[in-house]
Amino acid sequence: MAPADPTRSSSRPQHSSPQSPGNGALLPISAERIAAAIREAVAARGPGKSLCPSEIARSLAAEEAAWRALMPAVRAVAARLAETGELLVTQRGRPVDPATAKGPIRLALPAKGAEPGDRATPGYD
Repeated sequence: MAPADPTRSSSRPQHSSPQSPGNGALLPISAERIAAAIREAVAARGPGKSLCPSEIARSLAAEEAAWRALMPAVRAVAARLAETGELLVTQRGRPVDPATAKGPIRLALPAKGAEPGDRATPGYD
């Protein structure tokens, strides 16, 4: 039998973040906090630019398991913001309904003058 891999040892130090106390437990992150992170990130990116929802999740939870666990909540909040017209959600450069989109999506500021739920806004990737 091969010796145990030392990189998989349970005595390996755990890195913690404000969202994870280091013991595998996740602290709850509110929808309001996620929405604020999305608004801040798309505003910082600017008009005509988009970002991946995983950027939001990673900004809220540094550990891979934690940010991956946040992805459904980030997508759900993005869908809510898109319904109110605060956010444009695209897939392969085309506006989509985030509630029904499968696979990777991108988040962006909507074009000026776009109506809530308007998915006919070109020019985003």
